[in-house]
Amino acid sequence: MSYIFEQFKGIGVLKLYGDYTCRNAANVKKAFFVALSNSEHLIVDFEGVSKIDDFFVDQVSSLRKISRKARKKLTIINFRPAIFEKKEEQPEEPEQYQERMLLFAEI
Repeated sequence: MSYIFEQFKGIGVLKLYGDYTCRNAANVKKAFFVALSNSEHLIVDFEGVSKIDDFFVDQVSSLRKISRKARKKLTIINFRPAIFEKKEEQPEEPEQYQERMLLFAEI
């Protein structure tokens, strides 16, 4: 897991690379908060992400709520459903998966 943050005239781009799962929770939170605090409009680019899990989806949801409260714009780009890692012990129903993907479409 790694990331690059670039900022220009209030627009920040957070480029994510590798796996974003609960295993690297502290780094995920740090990347989001540093990027959001230094941007009026934050663009999160998933192009280099190979895998995410439920924890990461929750972190993106929290980031969305925080950005709204701070009156900042958040845009997600290059998100691919194939990178979502489902837990094997609790298979997700197709309807639940579609709802989760709609969350990203709304951001």
